[in-house]
Amino acid sequence: MITNQKMQALVTQLAQLKSEQNIMAALEIYHPKIELITPSLNVRGVGHHEARQQLEIFFNVFPDYGVTLEEHAFNENLMLVTGQVTVTPTLAPSVSKKIFPTVTVPVFIEFHFSADKICKEVFHFDIEHIFKKSGLRKQDLHLNNQYFIKAKKNAGHSCLN
Repeated sequence: MITNQKMQALVTQLAQLKSEQNIMAALEIYHPKIELITPSLNVRGVGHHEARQQLEIFFNVFPDYGVTLEEHAFNENLMLVTGQVTVTPTLAPSVSKKIFPTVTVPVFIEFHFSADKICKEVFHFDIEHIFKKSGLRKQDLHLNNQYFIKAKKNAGHSCLN
């Protein structure tokens, strides 16, 4: 079983790599059957290929993504983390000329571990709060970023199945 210290070290390293948008290095921390879930965007990806695509899309929409981890709790192969993300939303060409303000919102992240790797990450954040703080319209994200719709269609199996 993975230790709390090892879980915290992996999550801290992942947060740094994702803040740097270093997708390839982040994938090394993930289990080959990683399951990435973002409920507020209604997306789920399984495996390195889909995780890479999902991260590329996310960083395309939020190119200056940065995360700060604050509190954490452990239970066997599970780590729960609270923190803050800071993002500046950008969108597809139809609205990309508009400049949206940078916003900071709270996050709650679940990390599940298997074989000393992160095998499931559930990233909870309030997209509505980002819309409100940035002046972004919900339909801008859904209509102009068809990537997210494509990412929803997944029949893969995670390492927890």
